[in-house]
Amino acid sequence: MAEQTTEETGSAQASSKRKVPLKSAVILAAIMILEAGLFAVWMAVAEPSVAGAESATAMVPRTLDNEVEHQVLNVRFPNWKSGPATYYQLTISVVCREGDVKLLTTKCEKRMGFIRDRLRAIIARADPELFREEELTTLKRQILAMLEQVAGEGLIKKVLIPEYDAYRDS
Repeated sequence: MAEQTTEETGSAQASSKRKVPLKSAVILAAIMILEAGLFAVWMAVAEPSVAGAESATAMVPRTLDNEVEHQVLNVRFPNWKSGPATYYQLTISVVCREGDVKLLTTKCEKRMGFIRDRLRAIIARADPELFREEELTTLKRQILAMLEQVAGEGLIKKVLIPEYDAYRDS
């Protein structure tokens, strides 16, 4: 009698556990492998769409104007962040389209006081590490943002600093 009750409880526990549907899992795995194989064959056989490439290049604006460099100003401003004053002399040029040079020159001449003030502030609050960068990218990015406030977005392609010197105050 004791053996019967243990067998009944054992079979009740076994039936309460869920069985993994092995047949369904195998069928699902086979379908996924078949889909992956068909996709790989389709990618190998299919030719790239030329129409999509042509429409993508048609969306890119083409400019007929040449890009030119235009010198904005040559300045010398101090920075006291590393102890005694260090004077930085910079020549700042911008790259813009040839047709936009006159507009850019007019806008910069009208706001030259603002440009010099903002440039002085950029140099005065700059960390000395900023001036040790190979390409001066952070400084160029800050100057570009300031010049875009004056000239407008998209007029200036990039900022160049062709001449750069640092002098210590004696």
